[in-house]
Amino acid sequence: MRLSPPDLVLSADNLFDVDWNEAQFATTSRLRNESEPVTELHFTPASGRFVQAGASYRIGGAAKQ
Repeated sequence: MRLSPPDLVLSADNLFDVDWNEAQFATTSRLRNESEPVTELHFTPASGRFVQAGASYRIGGAAKQ
């Protein structure tokens, strides 16, 4: 049985923990009892600081001769 060399992965998002919007939508609506339309801003806040690390190995394969 053989192990392959490891595959190492490092992923980092929003390292400086900046506030930002993942998605943002402006919606204009008017209810029956409102004389003027109202525009509202809707957003999905983005994730904060995130770091992920991982390693993987493959097992098996042909034996060396």
